[in-house]
Amino acid sequence: MDMSAFGTPSLVYSTYLGGSDTDEVRKMTLDARNNVILTGYTLSNDFPVTPDAVQRNAVGNTDVFVSVVNPNDPAHFLVYSTYFAGTEGEVAYDVKPDSAGNLYFTGYTLSPELFTVNAPYPGWGGGIDVFIAAIKPGTPGRAGLLFCTYVGATGTYVGSTLALGSDGSIYVGGYGNIGMPITINGYAGGVTDGFILVMK
Repeated sequence: MDMSAFGTPSLVYSTYLGGSDTDEVRKMTLDARNNVILTGYTLSNDFPVTPDAVQRNAVGNTDVFVSVVNPNDPAHFLVYSTYFAGTEGEVAYDVKPDSAGNLYFTGYTLSPELFTVNAPYPGWGGGIDVFIAAIKPGTPGRAGLLFCTYVGATGTYVGSTLALGSDGSIYVGGYGNIGMPITINGYAGGVTDGFILVMK
């Protein structure tokens, strides 16, 4: 949008992105080249993916998508796009690029068989669990999955925001029931609390 204009002339760019079923963008950010990075969830079996996708096919009831698009180059609009999912359901709430162009994202999963990589918590906790993952565009298949871990137990745990530290740390915020791993100085005050999680 061009906020200096009024009415229809203020619309600089607009497009759809999706497949033949329900698709929802939950987070949007920019990379160093001003490409638009999008994540959320899809119910579409034909969501557009690129040949270098980590996961080229839908497998669950609700799947995460992570896409990079270039609005300034319509002929090469879809820079990168992939599914990320297990057999049950996943939704992503945030995505961030690092300085190398890798994409970090978080949300929640109900799937017991996500492919975990370098995971401090490799096993599904049995509930609606946080997932934290990182992928490398340009590297197809599982080799492009740099990091993936569960965090949670048998309750409900959702990763809703993510930040990257200059030292490589991953910061995730969200909410969850009692049962999250906490440090000695951690505090759980109610049935459902906000959390902040830092991983190095």
